Amino acid sequence: MQKIRSLALASLFLIPTFTRAQFASTVIDYNPGTGFAAGYTNAAAALGAPALGGSVTPFAPPYSKSQLVSIGAGGQITLQMSSPIVNDPSDPYGINFIFFANEFFVNSSSGVSGLYFHSASLLVQVSADAATWFTLNPVLAPPAGQLFPTDGSGNPQIAVNPSLTAASFTGLNLAGIESLYAGSAGGTGYQLAWAQDANSNSVNLASADYVRIEVQSGVLDLDAIAAVPEPATGTLALAGIVLLGFSHRNKKTVRLHLLLLPVLLAASTGRATTLVEKFATDPALAGWQVFGDTNRFQWDSTNQVLDVTWDSTQPNSYFYHPLGVTLTTNDSFCVQFDLQVTNATASGYGFELAIGLLHLADATNADFNRANSPSPNLFEFDYFPADAFGDAASLDATLKDSQLGYAGFYFAYDDQTLNPGTTYRVVLIHRAGTAAIQGAVYLNGQVFTLLPNIYANGPTNFQLDTLSINNYTDDGYGDSAFAQGTVANLAFATPLPVDQINTSVAGQIQFASDTNWLYTLQESTNLQTWTPAAPAVFGNGTNLILSATNAPAGQSFYRVRADLP
Repeated sequence: MQKIRSLALASLFLIPTFTRAQFASTVIDYNPGTGFAAGYTNAAAALGAPALGGSVTPFAPPYSKSQLVSIGAGGQITLQMSSPIVNDPSDPYGINFIFFANEFFVNSSSGVSGLYFHSASLLVQVSADAATWFTLNPVLAPPAGQLFPTDGSGNPQIAVNPSLTAASFTGLNLAGIESLYAGSAGGTGYQLAWAQDANSNSVNLASADYVRIEVQSGVLDLDAIAAVPEPATGTLALAGIVLLGFSHRNKKTVRLHLLLLPVLLAASTGRATTLVEKFATDPALAGWQVFGDTNRFQWDSTNQVLDVTWDSTQPNSYFYHPLGVTLTTNDSFCVQFDLQVTNATASGYGFELAIGLLHLADATNADFNRANSPSPNLFEFDYFPADAFGDAASLDATLKDSQLGYAGFYFAYDDQTLNPGTTYRVVLIHRAGTAAIQGAVYLNGQVFTLLPNIYANGPTNFQLDTLSINNYTDDGYGDSAFAQGTVANLAFATPLPVDQINTSVAGQIQFASDTNWLYTLQESTNLQTWTPAAPAVFGNGTNLILSATNAPAGQSFYRVRADLP
């Protein structure tokens, strides 16, 4: 029987971006036990995606205290997943979820010469309700953190072939390892089919929202848990790259697998709103306003950008546009823009430059101070230049809820520097029903960072009503930043542009579209070079079907590009 494999991607605006994370989202309980790595007791380090990016390879594992939580003998950690782990035997290799730790291959002049890991004996337990727990059969469940080392360039939701052993990698270089990984980021895979009750009887557990790891001996340094994603029975709202792979097992059935970073679940409850500013004409004529110092923001009509000077020694100033709606956790939305920083310096411990969403009444209040207390109702990208004490530059995606003070915030970050004079594309995404922010930064259309490090402190609800470029005043104690640069192609949209995906024919994608967007089906044979597979069409506000004009006979890959014209 011929097996046709195809892939469909949905991208937002003009770039391949990312989507929702199906990783652990909440720490329910943590006990470090005995013999754990001193200082590695921040249980929140296990939340979100594993450490990714070019600095993480199978030879160079995650190692920082913000990336790993250590669990010693007699210890345990209980985590809630952001979406259920689904028991689907047709998942590749039958694997439904994956653990990431800090093992690594030993590199020698001849390639891989061994594998380093912390030996640990553990029990993996799963539950649908955090009340009734089932243990994965220890005979079948492999020891975590002993294969396969993380590859930061791979996809953390694709499993490595579990038939491979450490010996399979002997003598290989990085390219050889990645060839065997076949697009995966590594990690140790597990199946819900291995679940047993207290009497060691197998159970048919359809899904699990909770995972508990009990370390019986040794040490496990855990980075993350990833679910192999499944399409939801309800709405799928996609932004950025959503890579869907499907294979025809016969002429009547089609099984869907989400193969790249995960989707955004649940649609917005509010009406559709878009705001696009390309700075081709005077933005003041389009409703843009300035609060505070107008010298911070100057329109460059020649280059069609906004020149911005961030000087945190000066008062709060905003270049802003009301959205016309008030966003809450019930809404899915995104913010995107091009950012070029020509120079950036920091004094003392430094400070940030910021772009994103805020609640205008809060931000213009005389008591609003971004430096001395986390201020309410913010959804923004922050760049901290390297400070005077040697701390690295940082890129952050920050969400602050309506609470005052040091509670109710969530941010994802990466210690990266923006090169002067280089244009980066920044993407911020919120999915309905969560109190989290997801961010990505792109350089020349390629991922620069997915901001893999996450810190959360109980965000609840928020209210956002304004798109803004922000110059915040500093703490008044010499911890400041000065930067100059440009902002272009600034855009906001709610809801996200693709809903309710249905794929039943290779080379064809059906989804609920939005009339504000222009959709293009693109095609590739290698995931590197993309060409239009059919003419671009505007959304019709209902089901839209995109079909390849001439689908290749062999393997093919498809993605949908959604643009705001």
